[in-house]
This record gives sequence, structure tokens and C-alpha cells, in this order.
Amino acid sequence: MKRLSLTAWIFLGMAAGVAVGALAPGVARELAPISAIFLRLIRSIIAPLIFGTLVYGIAGGGDLKRMGRIGLKAIVYFEIVTTFALFLGLSAVNLVRPGAGMSLRQNALLLVLLAALIAIAGDWSSDLELARWWRAPGSIRPTSTM
Repeated sequence: MKRLSLTAWIFLGMAAGVAVGALAPGVARELAPISAIFLRLIRSIIAPLIFGTLVYGIAGGGDLKRMGRIGLKAIVYFEIVTTFALFLGLSAVNLVRPGAGMSLRQNALLLVLLAALIAIAGDWSSDLELARWWRAPGSIRPTSTM
């Protein structure tokens, strides 16, 4: 029997997560600290992975003249793509106009309602203590190793 590849395991895990979230949302909420720990682990490895990739690429580049051409091409590509993304984002904001209908009175009302909900939640301190204990292992792991 052939073993499943890592990609297949990832897709199976994603499908299982979607199924649990759709069929048993209460269980999915209880598993939230585990997902937080997983995401912190992923975030903590991104910076060293990118740094290692860059160092390996520079060290294995060969002569300085060739690296200069590649570096110049990378900078030009970065500038063009960044400028395109900037214009795309500005165009989307000017087209959609997010926040145009909001007024300060509506925001003040939302803040009052949020404060009332926080006051009500303070009465459920025993349930919150359990939730804080369950989240503690997730807060021990740093978000980045750098």
C-alpha cells in the first residue's frame, strides 16, 4: 500500500477542520487554543526560513557580476509589483469608499455596547478562569524566534 504524501495529509487535515467546524461548531470553538498554538509555531518559523533561503541563495550565487544582475532584476521586479499593488489598493479604496457612511455617534454607541458586554462577561468569571487556563499553553510559545 502506498503511503500518503505530505500534501495529501495537509488536504485531509484541512477537510477535517472544515467538517468539524461545519458539523460541530462547539467542538471547533473548544479546539481554538490548539489552532492558536499551531499558528504561532508557523509564524515563528517564517522569519528564519526566509533568512536561511536568502543566505543560501546569496552564498550559492557564484560570481559577483552575476549576483549583481540578479539583484538588480529582483529590485526592479519588487518596485514594479509594489507600485502596481499600491495603485490597485488605492483604486479599490476610492471605488468602494470603506467607512464613508459611518459617523462618530454610531462608533460611540458601539463602544457603549461593547463596555456593557464586557461588564456582563465579568460576572462569568468561573467560566473565564477555565478559558484562561486552557489558553495558557498557547501564550507560552512566542510568535517569532527573531
